[in-house]
Amino acid sequence: MVLELRSDPTKKVVVIIANNRIKRPHHHSYASCFFCKGNEKMTPKTTFALPDEKNWVVRSFRNQFPVVKPSSKKAFGEHEVIVETDVHEKLFQDLGEKEGELVFSIYKHRFEALGKRKGIKTVCLIKNHGKDGGASVSHEHAQIISLSVVPPFIEDEAKKLRKNGKCIFCSLAGEKKWRLAENKSFIAVCPPFARSSYEIWLICRRHAKSISELSAEEGRDLMGLLKDCIRRIYPKTESYNLAFHNAPLGKDFHFHVEIYPRTEKYAGLELGFSVVVNPRSEKDVLRELK
Repeated sequence: MVLELRSDPTKKVVVIIANNRIKRPHHHSYASCFFCKGNEKMTPKTTFALPDEKNWVVRSFRNQFPVVKPSSKKAFGEHEVIVETDVHEKLFQDLGEKEGELVFSIYKHRFEALGKRKGIKTVCLIKNHGKDGGASVSHEHAQIISLSVVPPFIEDEAKKLRKNGKCIFCSLAGEKKWRLAENKSFIAVCPPFARSSYEIWLICRRHAKSISELSAEEGRDLMGLLKDCIRRIYPKTESYNLAFHNAPLGKDFHFHVEIYPRTEKYAGLELGFSVVVNPRSEKDVLRELK
């Protein structure tokens, strides 16, 4: 097995070679789903569960096909799966308020647990949904990966955080013309520089650095608005990705979540030159999703 983290010397790109990922199974039916309750022996040992391991509604465990490992010197880190519901057919946007609270709690717990390990600089919390979103299992789940490097996107966001002495994310959240929805703790915006159609950013009203700093109330608001936004994009595409952007170790930051609906495929201009063509403006998206 080759498991190695590499940096492209010609451009700002981090590459993880993980040839064990070729063997990943693809399960979409209830009968063969190893994320379902009763099939715990088909996965690695539980690392955390709520409300408890026996009666779990949400649980986490190490990924059987990791992109990093704690025992690897060349690709150091940890990679876990977070199963977000014990009901196979339930969609993320259909989770009840109490279920959403449990999901937020396990997100926060695993983020803090993985971030405490020596040598870790960033913890990446992501969710892939649907075939075009890269999900190999249909049962709702997220993944959390701790890295010994800071990903370029997070590094750039941290460097560009303060523009003219003011937080750029606070400014984005304050622009009402880009606002899709909001609640007491979070604002959902359609950024004018979106890289995909129907892209949405959920920005914390408070200048919190990471998910660790969110209160239980802010967590409820985050999950409520996140479900609302996914409900809005689902008629457009059932495939999407979520990325929770948290502060790299020791840096100032503004916590936010980015939703990437998978409506288009990157082609030569995007892949060869990092110039993204988006066929919809933020005005188009706001008109369709509001």
